[in-house]
Amino acid sequence: MICLWRMKNFSFSLTPTVQTNLQTIELLKRDILSTSLAPKTEIRLRFETQVLRILGMMVLSGSVQTKKDIINQLTTSPARQPESSPILTLKKTLSFIAFEWTMNPRSISFTTLETLTQHLGETKRVGTILTSELSHHKESLNQLLKFLDASKDHPIISAYVAFLEIIALQPLGTKTTQLSLILLFLYLHKYGYDLRGFVSVLPAWTDDMHTFNKTVAEAKSSGNFSTFIDFAVQKFVGELEEIKADITSDQIRFATPASFVTLTDRQKETLSLLDDPAASITNRAVQKRFAVSQITASRELSKLANLGLLYPHGKGRSVSYTKV
Repeated sequence: MICLWRMKNFSFSLTPTVQTNLQTIELLKRDILSTSLAPKTEIRLRFETQVLRILGMMVLSGSVQTKKDIINQLTTSPARQPESSPILTLKKTLSFIAFEWTMNPRSISFTTLETLTQHLGETKRVGTILTSELSHHKESLNQLLKFLDASKDHPIISAYVAFLEIIALQPLGTKTTQLSLILLFLYLHKYGYDLRGFVSVLPAWTDDMHTFNKTVAEAKSSGNFSTFIDFAVQKFVGELEEIKADITSDQIRFATPASFVTLTDRQKETLSLLDDPAASITNRAVQKRFAVSQITASRELSKLANLGLLYPHGKGRSVSYTKV
């Protein structure tokens, strides 16, 4: 049976193969979510998934980086990190999505897209320019998001449709691809298909760039998304199969050393201070509590944030952290 949905500017069909793959995804999702993992293993898997997401976004937007480059920058002392960095910008935006949108019942709106462009802007000025460019497409984007919100399609299908529609608009220059991919991840987190933060999506696409480019080009030119959806759903199944095999084996291969997820007593106590969901902590509070320097406190908090254990709010001296 072929299911066809049409809007003003796109259509797609869910072939029997796609529908079978979606059923397989549900079975794999159940297995992945129910598998017990040591906390350190889960933290390392989430961190390395985020590295792969950043790498994929940079590759697909034309930037040359390696996994090692990204890991080095994310694990560098805050004092040595550049003030503005595409890697750090993507990391912070992905952290925002994970913190704010995982299983969030709110509808995704044009305001959501504006918030994402502000995060991707790296600086306030650039963010304002990007938001202004995006506003030229406000009407069509509102129509798209309302359509997806009301759609009965599988959330993964909605994620792919959102990705293709944004990347076809080309409103933001080099940031278009990043916004389209960030929105894809937002849909996955919102509906629980990030699967504990283990799903990276993009390596499977960049490993088959010929098919990826071909199916995206076809979707842009014809408005028919079926071929891309077939490609992307198949790759999603493949990744989930790999994740299941990894987490049920005794030999997971990590790119980061075990010491990376080893916490000091001070870091453990910092986390315990935030057991109350309403609690937050600042750099100054860490300095006072443990009698350490501003640099040491910054390094401690940065590591906990990089591991996905804390989420930063605000910028500069006013930044505070809450427990994830």
